[in-house]
Amino acid sequence: MGGEKNWSEPGLTEKQKEAWRLYKGEDLSVGEVAEELGIKETSANGRLEACYRKRARSQATLEWLAQFE
Repeated sequence: MGGEKNWSEPGLTEKQKEAWRLYKGEDLSVGEVAEELGIKETSANGRLEACYRKRARSQATLEWLAQFE
């Protein structure tokens, strides 16, 4: 899975990857991410929430698979 700054994770859309890169990689606030992308803050927040959900789901899957090793 990689660290918190891995914005090239599979399963994220290009828009989600860009929001994640700005938020984690550039250390911008949600408002700053929205401004940089030219979108509403609620939209930026939604993209970032989707990233967190997908990361959590991926982590849970990896943990589940690890029990079979």
